[in-house]
Amino acid sequence: MSYLGNQPGVGSFIVSTERFNGTGSCTQFTITQTGIQDANVVDVIVSNVPQDPINSYSIANGVITFTEAPLSTDIIDARVLTTTVNVTGIADG
Repeated sequence: MSYLGNQPGVGSFIVSTERFNGTGSCTQFTITQTGIQDANVVDVIVSNVPQDPINSYSIANGVITFTEAPLSTDIIDARVLTTTVNVTGIADG
């Protein structure tokens, strides 16, 4: 296959998972990866239910802020998605 521009690089996706326990009152949880500003690069799952980054939580400076506090029985998984390479170029054919 030919490409316009640079040939796409080969890389891999990295998923790191952090787990927190809800308290029923705490709405903020800090992830260890620094510099995360975009809620779209973190999948947040509360007690096996995926959360919507627009309506359920936001992220700034590595802090996840929920619109409502997860219950004390909730387990929160935050999966940070990163890649080792930027893909450039447009496939031609």
